[in-house]
Amino acid sequence: MTKLTPLQAVRKKCLWCCCGQSGEVSLCTCDECSLYPYRNTNIKIDKPRFTLKVIKQKCIECCAGSTKEIKYCNTDIGKSEWGLMMDDCALHPWRTGHRQKAVLK
Repeated sequence: MTKLTPLQAVRKKCLWCCCGQSGEVSLCTCDECSLYPYRNTNIKIDKPRFTLKVIKQKCIECCAGSTKEIKYCNTDIGKSEWGLMMDDCALHPWRTGHRQKAVLK
């Protein structure tokens, strides 16, 4: 098991969205997605906390716009915004916008 940084979690979520095709992540045209600017892990971020805010925003979008629902998010039985089953969402540990002490995936 390895620890994922927030940026690595974003990349993993983007890979999930692109059915595991890493080339498709780079070619993504979904610029309305809050994760879009962070989809490539080779970018430099001056403010790491901003990545956490972006993750929280994506989780709010996935929870039908409810900030209260992200607290109760259960990726084992939940569905994504497209109605697809979510197994172990990479963003889940950071869904509240706070850094976690140890996140293993």
